[in-house]
Amino acid sequence: MLEQFSLIPVTRTVVTRREHPDVSLFFTKKGDLVFLFSPEFLASDDHMLALGSKVLCGYAAGSGEFLITPAEEGQSNARTIGKRPGFKGAGQLVIPCRNLPEGITPWEGRITAATACHEGSVVVDATIQPLQ
Repeated sequence: MLEQFSLIPVTRTVVTRREHPDVSLFFTKKGDLVFLFSPEFLASDDHMLALGSKVLCGYAAGSGEFLITPAEEGQSNARTIGKRPGFKGAGQLVIPCRNLPEGITPWEGRITAATACHEGSVVVDATIQPLQ
């Protein structure tokens, strides 16, 4: 019976990896703010962020910067850096719209953010221009 079937060939194409910014930010349709961390950024030794790590997130209204710092064990208000569906190795930190500080106005699209690492924490500057 198997003789009547012919194998369908498999064609593989080589795809170059897309460049991803270390950290980008966007708003979901529900209005939640999402920090998207590239796999390369999470693998860096410049900070203490990783998939599954508990972090605290602060916001400086005057400068438009966010501080993401590792949380102590059992600390309240800690959030988890989770896996980003469909983006292997990437992580995301979601801040629900009900928890956003006043003064943050949702924008359209995704923006890439400048980052600075300091003593295991990351400062994310959200005032950068949108991605093209």
